[in-house]
Amino acid sequence: MIPVIGAGYGALGIAIVLAKVPTPPPTASHAIGWIPAVMGLFIVLFGVAAVVANLLTARALRDRARPTLCLLTAAVNCPQFPLGTLLAAFTFVVLNRPAVRAAFEDKHEVVSPPVAVFPL
Repeated sequence: MIPVIGAGYGALGIAIVLAKVPTPPPTASHAIGWIPAVMGLFIVLFGVAAVVANLLTARALRDRARPTLCLLTAAVNCPQFPLGTLLAAFTFVVLNRPAVRAAFEDKHEVVSPPVAVFPL
């Protein structure tokens, strides 16, 4: 949701920059128009980084590795109300349980996904 909002915000800024303003000086509107465009770009980049972090966290949870990455990603997802906040809160609760910490520390029990074997 954050990248969509950022893209809309950036489009608003670009629309302000490209708009034909009949009043002089036109450079003032161009300077103001770049502010939402740049902010929209930062919001989109933040959203893309959050998606990449979520994908890396999903892989880390599957492999029971890098619990710090899982907690940091949960913290980044907190502002995405309401689903991100709920999932982050439950992530903090579950990942801080002693049994779950032990599962992350025990590297011998990592279960790899099944591999399909096709006859040649």
